[in-house]
Amino acid sequence: MSEETLNLLKVFTPVLLGILTIVGGFVLYGRQKSLDRKNEILQERRQLYRKFVGLAQQLQTHRLTGSEAAAKTDYPKFKIVLAELMVTAPDHVVKPLQELDRNIAALLSKRFGGNPKTDHFGVENSEADLAATVSASFNEAVSEMRLDSFSDSQFSKAFFDQILNASIAVVGARIR
Repeated sequence: MSEETLNLLKVFTPVLLGILTIVGGFVLYGRQKSLDRKNEILQERRQLYRKFVGLAQQLQTHRLTGSEAAAKTDYPKFKIVLAELMVTAPDHVVKPLQELDRNIAALLSKRFGGNPKTDHFGVENSEADLAATVSASFNEAVSEMRLDSFSDSQFSKAFFDQILNASIAVVGARIR
């Protein structure tokens, strides 16, 4: 290489490195902001998931204990969290929530409504059948929420069924 070429390299190398550093910084900053936003959205959904599961369990407890006033107080809260999830959760979480919503409404209506033998929200099942359907759709929803929150979750729907039914059995045994 000639001396003139070496002098040009000495002059432009720091300039090129500076430009590459700035461009690389912008690219990395953009990616980091995108990752931060995705993590923030996931954190918001996790908070909603926890609220939702808690409210659904409370409604189940109110049904088992016959606490109509408490159910009427908590049901609107449940619907608000459900609406927030319909907007923020991915499709695979929303699908079981739609079924769960319809069946919880029918179950509470059947439990606290005037005539337990009539059709409630298009569902003609007995209270026991509705409770089983609610349990199955709840387990499906919780399983999908866990998969959304932790993509490598190893818990099965049967696992959730065991845990949730055990807690319901405890409440049910205490009110008998």
